[in-house]
Amino acid sequence: MRAFPPRKRIALGSAMSIAAILCAYRISTFVPQPLDAPSTLRPILYGWFARFVRHYSNPEEAQQAWGSYCLLCLSVPVVLAVLNYLFSRSIMPAPVWVHKIVASRLALFLSVAACLIVCRFPALLRGEINPDETLFLAAARQLFWDPVFFRAVDCGTSGPINVLPLMLPGLFGISPDYTSTRLIGLGIIFASVYLIYRVLALLTDDATARIAVLPAAGAFAVLKHADFLHYSSEHVSFVLLSLSLYMCVGIFRNPKRYTWKLVGLGLLSASAFLAKMQAVPILCCVSAAAAAYVHWSGYAGKPWRPALLFGTGVAPLLVLNAAVCVAAGVWNDFWMEYIVGNYHYVQNNGAVAAQISQFSDFVLRIAEIRALIVTLVAILAAYAFERMQRGPLSDLVLFVRMGVVGGVVAIAATALLRPDGSGLLASAAVIGIAMLPGVFFLLYQDRDDVLAPVRWFGFVTAAVGAVAAATVYLPHRQYVHYLLLLVFPLTIAMAWPLVAAFPLAVCAAGNAERSRDRQRSFVPFVLLFATLVLLRQLSQAGSPDSMAFAAVPMTVRAPESELIDALTGPAGKITVWGWNARPYLGAGRASATVDFNMSNFFVITQQVRAYYRAAYLSGLQRHRPELFIDAIDTSHGGFANRKAYGFEQIPEINTYVQANYMYLLSAYGQRFYIRRDLAQSDAGVGDSRKCDAQAIRCFAAGVESWIPADLPPIQMPQHALLEVTFTPETTQDMYTTVFSNQSDAGAHEGFQLQHLPSDKYRVVIGWGPEWAVSEMMVLPQRKPAYLSVEFNGDLVTVVCNGVKRDEMRLPKRMQDSAGAITVGSWIGHQRPFLGNIQFFQIRDLGREAAKR
Repeated sequence: MRAFPPRKRIALGSAMSIAAILCAYRISTFVPQPLDAPSTLRPILYGWFARFVRHYSNPEEAQQAWGSYCLLCLSVPVVLAVLNYLFSRSIMPAPVWVHKIVASRLALFLSVAACLIVCRFPALLRGEINPDETLFLAAARQLFWDPVFFRAVDCGTSGPINVLPLMLPGLFGISPDYTSTRLIGLGIIFASVYLIYRVLALLTDDATARIAVLPAAGAFAVLKHADFLHYSSEHVSFVLLSLSLYMCVGIFRNPKRYTWKLVGLGLLSASAFLAKMQAVPILCCVSAAAAAYVHWSGYAGKPWRPALLFGTGVAPLLVLNAAVCVAAGVWNDFWMEYIVGNYHYVQNNGAVAAQISQFSDFVLRIAEIRALIVTLVAILAAYAFERMQRGPLSDLVLFVRMGVVGGVVAIAATALLRPDGSGLLASAAVIGIAMLPGVFFLLYQDRDDVLAPVRWFGFVTAAVGAVAAATVYLPHRQYVHYLLLLVFPLTIAMAWPLVAAFPLAVCAAGNAERSRDRQRSFVPFVLLFATLVLLRQLSQAGSPDSMAFAAVPMTVRAPESELIDALTGPAGKITVWGWNARPYLGAGRASATVDFNMSNFFVITQQVRAYYRAAYLSGLQRHRPELFIDAIDTSHGGFANRKAYGFEQIPEINTYVQANYMYLLSAYGQRFYIRRDLAQSDAGVGDSRKCDAQAIRCFAAGVESWIPADLPPIQMPQHALLEVTFTPETTQDMYTTVFSNQSDAGAHEGFQLQHLPSDKYRVVIGWGPEWAVSEMMVLPQRKPAYLSVEFNGDLVTVVCNGVKRDEMRLPKRMQDSAGAITVGSWIGHQRPFLGNIQFFQIRDLGREAAKR
C-alpha cells in the first residue's frame, strides 16, 4: 500500500485530532435525559411500531404479519450467498445484471443487517429485560458526570470497555436509553459477523466464505430467550474474539509477518480484561495458538520473542488504566472491586461433579443453544459422510444421501440432548468437549504444508469452543446470557467443514484441475449446508416470541420517576438501596455512590464486605444525596428480602440514614427518604407532631413509621375530632385515598379523604344508605395541608388550613365501620397516596370535656 504524502498525512492527522477534541467536548458537556424524553430514540421507534400495528385489526394479527416479514428477511442472505456460489462457478447461468446484484458483498451484508434489525426490532422497544443491562446503562449515564470509571461506578465483572460504547449516542445529541443500547449491541454483532466472514475469506474463496458465514449471520437474529435480547456483558467480547481470530488466521496464512499481529492479540487480550474477565481465557487461547503456529513454522527467531511481543501488546492498556486509577486516587477501589471482588465471585461453592451435571442440564435447557448444537452435529455428520464417498455419484443422489444422514443424526441428537440432568450425559459432554480440539485437528487428513492453516484453524475453533464452555461453567452461576459466549464458537465450528473441504490453497497455482473437480463435487454439500442452516433459523424464528405486540408498553419509564423528579433538582443526586437501577434512568438523576447492586455488602468474605460497606458510607457522606430510596422490596431475585439485605441490617448505614434523612412516603413498593435539611424547602415536610396524650387513635411519622399504615378499627365517639397533616408530593391517581376506614367496597360507612383530578380533595362520610360528600378543597402539590374533621352527632365540620370549608348535616349519625383505619390508602392498600402523612389522630372531645 502506497503511503500518504506528508501534506496529506498532516491534514489527515489534524482532521482526526480536531474530530477527537470535538467528540471529547461533546461527551463532556452532554447531559443525559430521563427515559422516553424527546432526545431519546425509543419514542421515535415506538411511533413507527404503533403506525405499523394500526394497519391491522389487532396486535396479534400485526405480530403474525411481522413474523412473516422476519421469515422473508432470513431467507434473503441465504439465497444471495447460494446464488453467488453457483454463478461464480458457472454452475447456473444468469444475466450479467443479476450476477452483479447477487455478487455484491454490500447487498449480502445489508441483508444481514436487515435481518438483525427486523427480527430484533420489537425487543428494541421493551423496558428492562435484565437488570445487568439497566446497570450498564445507568453506569454509562453516570460517566457523563464523572468520566473516571472506577471512581464513578462499579459494574462487578464488567469493566469500562463494556460500558463506554453506550455513551456514543451522546455524540449525536441522543440520550442513551434501552433502545440505543440494544442498537449498539446489534452493531457489535454485525461487526463481529463481518469480521468472521473476513476470517473465513482468508482460508477459502470469497463465494465459499459467504456460505460459511451464514450460521453466524442469522444466529442472533432468531434468538428468542429474553436473556439473549438485551445488551449484555458478553457483547464487546464478540468483536474482540472476531478480531483476535482475524489476526490469528492472518498469522496462519503468513507466519513470517507475525510481529504486529501478536502485539495486536496482546492488546485485544488486555481489552478483554477491561471488558469482561470471562473472555480473557478465550482470547488467550487464540493468542496461544497463534504463537504456537509461529514456533511450529520456524519463524519465531528467539524462542521468547512471540511471548515478548504479546506482552508488549498487553502492557499499554493495563499501564494506562493503572495510571488513571493512581492519578484519580482510586487504585484501591479498582483492586478491591475489579480484582478481589471478581476473584471471590468465581470461587467454587459446591461439588464439581454435581455442578457439571447441573451445568449440562442448564445448557441443554436453552432451546437456542440446543438447536445450534444439533445443527453443528448434523453438518459434521453430513460432511464426514461426503468425505467417505469414493465411487462416482450424481449430485442429486449425494445430496439426498447426505440429507438423510444429517437428518437422522439431527433427530437422534435432538432426542439425546434433552435437559434431564443425567450424570451420564454430563460426563459424555465433558469428554466430548475435551476431545474436540484433537478431533478437529486430525479430521482434515491432507498433510500438505499449504493446508496447515486449515488444520490449525480447526484446532483453534474447537479449542475456543471448549474454553468458552469452561468460562461459562467456572462462575457456577446459571445466568442464561453467559451462554452467548457459546454462540459464535458454535457457528464458526459449523463453518469449518466448508473451509476444510475447499480451502484457499486448493485454488493455488498447480491445483487448478483439482480446484475445478472439487468445486463441482462440493455443490451438494454446499446446498445441504445452506438448507440445514436456513431450516434451523426459520424454525427458531417461527417459535413463540417472548413478548406479545399487545404488551409492548407506551413508556418504559419507571412509575416512580415523576415523584423523584418532583422531589429533587435536575442536578440532584440520589441513591437507591437494593438491586434496582431503574429509578436512575427514569428520573435522569446521577447516583451519589458507585453501587447499583448491594450484593457485595453481604458476602461471606469479611474483607470484601467491610470494604463495600465503608466505601458506600463514604460516598453518602461525600456526595450527600438529596433522596435515599429504599428499593429492597422491588429488587431482583432473592435480593428482595428486607430481613437479609435491608439497609437496617448494617448498623452504621442505618444510623447514618436515621440521623440525616427524614422518612417521606412509601410508593411504588419503595420507601423514600429526603435529606433533613431539604425536607421543608423541597418537600414541604417538617418534623411531625407528637401524638396527644388524649388521642384514641394516632399515627406519627418517624424513621420506623411507613404508609400505608393500619390502625385498629374504631367506634367513633359522639363528639370527636379527626386531625391529619399531610403533603401531596406529585400528581395523584383518581380516587387516591389519604385515609379511610371503609371495610367493604360496597358499604357506605366510615370516613375517607379522597383525591379527585386537578389536586382537588373531598371528605366522604358514610351514614348507611348513602355517602355525604364535602365541598372540594384544592390542595397544591408539595404544600403542607392541615385538615380537621369534627364529628358532633349528625353534624360534621371540615376545617382546612385554619379555614372552615364545609359543615355537613347528615340525615343521621355516621355509620361506624368494622374496618381498620388505613392511613395512606384505601381497602387492602389500594389507591395509595403519593405524599407524606406526617400526623393523623382522633381525639374523644366528649371525654376531654367531661374531665375538665
